[in-house]
Amino acid sequence: KYWDNPNTFNPDRFEKEPEPFTFIPFGAGPRLCAGRNFAMMEMVLILAGILQQFTISSANENDLEMAPLMTLRPDGDVRVRVVER
Repeated sequence: KYWDNPNTFNPDRFEKEPEPFTFIPFGAGPRLCAGRNFAMMEMVLILAGILQQFTISSANENDLEMAPLMTLRPDGDVRVRVVER
């Protein structure tokens, strides 16, 4: 209903602002997913396992400029180089 070809891998679709409440992976309110905390812990463990196999370094030509908004975030793209260990 909200995405063109929702079953297709297309990370570019997230470049535009989605409709409100379009993507709520664990639900909200009284019907919050009971497995939310387990899923979040599992994601951290999987990411840690993957990162043990790769070296990640900055691929930006210059130092990153920061954009102080509500939270501190990079101003512009952050490019990284991923190399298998």
